[in-house]
Amino acid sequence: MEPTGRSTEEAVRRETLKGVAGSPRILLVEDIDFMARLVMAQLQAAGYKSVTIAHDGAEAMEALVQKPYDMLITDWMMTPVGGRELCHNLRRAADSPCPGIAIIAVSAHIDHNAIDEMLKAGVDEVVAKPIALDELLKRVRTVTTEPRQFVRTKTYFGPDRRRRYKADFGLEDRRKTQARLEARPASRHER
Repeated sequence: MEPTGRSTEEAVRRETLKGVAGSPRILLVEDIDFMARLVMAQLQAAGYKSVTIAHDGAEAMEALVQKPYDMLITDWMMTPVGGRELCHNLRRAADSPCPGIAIIAVSAHIDHNAIDEMLKAGVDEVVAKPIALDELLKRVRTVTTEPRQFVRTKTYFGPDRRRRYKADFGLEDRRKTQARLEARPASRHER
């Protein structure tokens, strides 16, 4: 996979997202009005003041053409246009208004295959329903403060799916340990 030849506008949008960690413009796509208003109220209470609701993927596409957003939080299973189709249109369509937008997918149907499908569609993060506010806020912070570089292959366009954690578990690197064990003389019990 190679980094994309993103347009200047896309590159600026992804880089700008780092600077709007406290106030990204969020488009929330949810077909159940009560759920949409509940999530919007929770996001606003957490300090994300610019939240707009769309009730399906078609309405979201219209909103994205009319106004720039930094982030999309979308339900995956909606009718008539669901999250899968919305992501496909945003990431792959030649006339997409914002192929580089950060996307968080939300679904009640979460298993290994569903998550794999979402990631292959180009979402940045996945949140399970019922939505735990702390998990949603963690994903919002992740896409705003640590946006991933985009990649383009023959079959995929979206954020690099590889995670780059720099975790130090206080353990020695396994390869170094193995090399040291192979280099030491055998003990009496190993002969």
